[in-house]
Amino acid sequence: MSQTVQLTTPSVTSVKSTSVSIARNPKALKCLRSGNTNASLIFTHGSGGTIFDSAMVNFTAGFTAVLSMLAFQGNVNLASRVKGFQTVIAHEKPDGSAFDGALGGRSMGARAAVMAAKEATLAKPIRFVLVSYPLQAPKGGLRDQILFDLPAYAEVLFIIGSKDKMCNLGLLEEVRRKMRARSWLVVVRGADHGMIVTPKKATAATGEVMGRIAAEWLKARDESRTIFEIEFDEQKGEVECRGWQQDPSVSAAAEGTLAKGRAKEEQANKVKAGTSTKRGRSTRSSKRKREVAE
Repeated sequence: MSQTVQLTTPSVTSVKSTSVSIARNPKALKCLRSGNTNASLIFTHGSGGTIFDSAMVNFTAGFTAVLSMLAFQGNVNLASRVKGFQTVIAHEKPDGSAFDGALGGRSMGARAAVMAAKEATLAKPIRFVLVSYPLQAPKGGLRDQILFDLPAYAEVLFIIGSKDKMCNLGLLEEVRRKMRARSWLVVVRGADHGMIVTPKKATAATGEVMGRIAAEWLKARDESRTIFEIEFDEQKGEVECRGWQQDPSVSAAAEGTLAKGRAKEEQANKVKAGTSTKRGRSTRSSKRKREVAE
């Protein structure tokens, strides 16, 4: 396996750009690397975008303020993008050892990240950062099977705009309930599939906050708090974060389970009390019979 690496410093993101080439993929991948350590996240853009799109730049700026990241450029072919992940992982781990970072992407890049995990050597738990996951296919149907196929030890962070027409939050909730993998959800109020919000000045700030939240999630996660909402407050001119909260649907399910448990316990107590009453009556009846006999 041959590798060539070239480092430059682009002014757009103020992070190092790495060009990677390996034997099975002779055409070099354009990459942007942040920091001097191994990447905590390997990330890629959507089908029609680039790593220099504003959505990518904003997310990267926020994420790399906390952790290291490597974003790579791909084409519109999904299979090729999956191979792109394999190329970058091989570059990060030339000895073939397990990659202990997360995989992620925007839109089609998010699908590619999930698909790439099947062939990659990854440390457990496998973690994903999926931004604007395109759950709803253009011709109908849901792209949910690859999510259902994820193992129970996988951990997934979805970052979805409330106005995303390719990922209805109600449908996503149903999918999350059926997934074996644990999942968390960041809802970006007012954002569409491209993570554009109004006013225009809010888009960059919101994107950076998304990146920071994703990085902090990778550092530590609370399984009991799985919903995070962010929204740009026009009056204050800043992004408002509501913090991690319990998922209402999960809380309701948990309460339902507790209610069933309490009902069973009450029923058991009634049965026990009824048995005790019968025993008491039987004892009193026997005592009366003995008194009559005497």
